[in-house]
Amino acid sequence: MDKNILDILEERIQYALGLISEMRQKNFLLEQENSDLKRRLAEQNQQLDQARQQFNEQSNRAEQEMLSKYRETEERLRERVQNMLIKLDELKSFENR
Repeated sequence: MDKNILDILEERIQYALGLISEMRQKNFLLEQENSDLKRRLAEQNQQLDQARQQFNEQSNRAEQEMLSKYRETEERLRERVQNMLIKLDELKSFENR
């Protein structure tokens, strides 16, 4: 009878050791998967940061180009208005003669 109890205990211990081994293997695989997911997330975050930076740079360039065009247009309009005012002054001076 004692041997029977020892056999049962040994079987249970072997079963428990088998479960522990399986759990360790599953844990190892999960840790690997977790590491892979973290690495992929870091790569995606880096790509996202690069895309944001490119977008911001393009937006800034586009804004600078627009401002430059507006300034050029403003300068051309200023010159035209000044020329018109000069012509008006000339016309007034001719009328006053």
